[in-house]
Amino acid sequence: MPSESPSIKAVGFTFFSPEVFLLFADHDRDHVHFYPPANGGQALRLKKGKRRHVVLTTALDKLHLLAEQASDLHRVVVFADSDELQELGIPMLDATTDEDGKIVPRPRQNRTELLQRVEKEAVAVEVGKPVNAVRRARRKAQETAAYDGPTFKQLLREIKSKLDPKPDFDFGQEIGVPSVLRLMNDTVREEFKAACRSMIKRGGAPDDLIKSFYKWVEGIEGGIGPELGKAVDALIYGEEEDEEALSAEAVAERYGVNVNDLTFVADVYQKLQNMDEEDEDED
Repeated sequence: MPSESPSIKAVGFTFFSPEVFLLFADHDRDHVHFYPPANGGQALRLKKGKRRHVVLTTALDKLHLLAEQASDLHRVVVFADSDELQELGIPMLDATTDEDGKIVPRPRQNRTELLQRVEKEAVAVEVGKPVNAVRRARRKAQETAAYDGPTFKQLLREIKSKLDPKPDFDFGQEIGVPSVLRLMNDTVREEFKAACRSMIKRGGAPDDLIKSFYKWVEGIEGGIGPELGKAVDALIYGEEEDEEALSAEAVAERYGVNVNDLTFVADVYQKLQNMDEEDEDED
């Protein structure tokens, strides 16, 4: 299962400065901290007590350094360019989109409204890894969602329709199983490459079709196999930041993959896992 990763509850501003927001802050309820701290260290000095800890930062690339103190932070308010905030999924409280799709300042908000929005609209942001890794993952999901080539199931159907197999060639065992195990990273690339050679030699599949299939599964030249594998992993095992299991549709949207591919691979993989467990019990 995925390991638990610390997260913070964050909102963002792209027109406000930290100093301006400080005028709105609730100084009776909150300890407000600037990050990184003025002493040049990485850790915040958090006093114990009834007041909550709110962090203001312009250092987007240093969010992961808050990981050790994440559980003690009530809110983190991030000040950054709109594209950076959008890329991380951090809502902007002082900006909106005009009819031309341009980011523009929101109408003036009073103190009460702004503080209520900080409470209600903050989203969980993972801080267990550097922000560049989070950006890459989100960007990859967007790129995958824009993919308009054949799905995994369509590729399997096309291969099956063009086989000229040896008498003892088993499509499921010699094509389906190796490809699903590779998608789930349960086998190494060399093993899958050997299976693909067998698809050509024993299955009689066209060389160019199997090469395209190999690239799709491995994520080469636009292939999205690795993202499909991650989505299946998330669907079966869940993700620590989710309080409850996501539907197949929600997971597919999050990773930018085809929902039918997702449920198909998840079903096959779980059946393979169950078979392995039964074999172990018999031993």
